[in-house]
Amino acid sequence: MKIMLWCSLLCLSFNALAWSERGNGGNSIICDDSTKNKFYDAYEAEFRYGFTPVFPYPSRECDDDIRCFNLSVTIARALIDRIPDYNLRFKEFMHSRLRRFGAEATFLDNIILLPIDDMGIAFIPKNCSLNQTVIQREPRFPGDKRYIISNDQWKKLSPQHQAVGIIHELLYFYAAFIKRPTKNSERIRYLNGIIISGEISKLTVEQFSDLYVLVFTDSPDNE
Repeated sequence: MKIMLWCSLLCLSFNALAWSERGNGGNSIICDDSTKNKFYDAYEAEFRYGFTPVFPYPSRECDDDIRCFNLSVTIARALIDRIPDYNLRFKEFMHSRLRRFGAEATFLDNIILLPIDDMGIAFIPKNCSLNQTVIQREPRFPGDKRYIISNDQWKKLSPQHQAVGIIHELLYFYAAFIKRPTKNSERIRYLNGIIISGEISKLTVEQFSDLYVLVFTDSPDNE
């Protein structure tokens, strides 16, 4: 029994280390017939799972980067508020890390983020391309930030889709925080889709518990 427990803890620690070393990536999608990017989670929610993203504020253009970012944080806060109070630790973590997101991010111009292969099963339309927009990893050196963001790609997202990206990163952070990091982002994207569609607020206690276990428990894609 002690040997089995030790092996389980060792494997769990290795998974957490692998995640922190490799990090994770958040992607946006842009199509030939569109002037605006979409964060991939929102696209997948609609076309893979049949969820319709419903945002708390109407889509509108921003003429100032700071104003746009503040609006995206406001939208992200409203999206987090949709999470039922069944697991207050989870919800409070999301709100707490949202308040620090700007301080923990660096927005870099004129760069291309090299892709991190953590998508799992994914697809895009033929006339579209996927762009690495955010990279998250545990800071390791003085001056390091948790989130590295391609500002060129970020500014092509509406505040609504910036909020989707923020939620994506916070969910990934939470998975690592509770020692349940995943090697791909499918489950994180699925949960994000349920949040941004508002479906999460309709869940019963039992349904929410099942969803939480599905997303944050050990599974084949964590091996």
